[in-house]
Amino acid sequence: MGRGSKLFYNTPPWVVIARNVNKDLDCGIVVQNVTLAATSLGLGSVVYALADYVFNNEDCKKKVIPKRYAFAISVLIGFPANLD
Repeated sequence: MGRGSKLFYNTPPWVVIARNVNKDLDCGIVVQNVTLAATSLGLGSVVYALADYVFNNEDCKKKVIPKRYAFAISVLIGFPANLD
């Protein structure tokens, strides 16, 4: 199933994980918990680092990520595609 040239696969909810630039944060643990929670609710998830492309734009970064934080990774959440 292709994404139809849509950057975020037309998924309405996505989680942006930002890290404090002055502190260490294991973003892998955060991503794992988000994906496991989605799966437990019968949802699918995609770990999506390409969202960094969006946050290279300063205007977008200011609207979503607080000062002193940097984009780490994102998770797209939605209903799994029927692969039959």
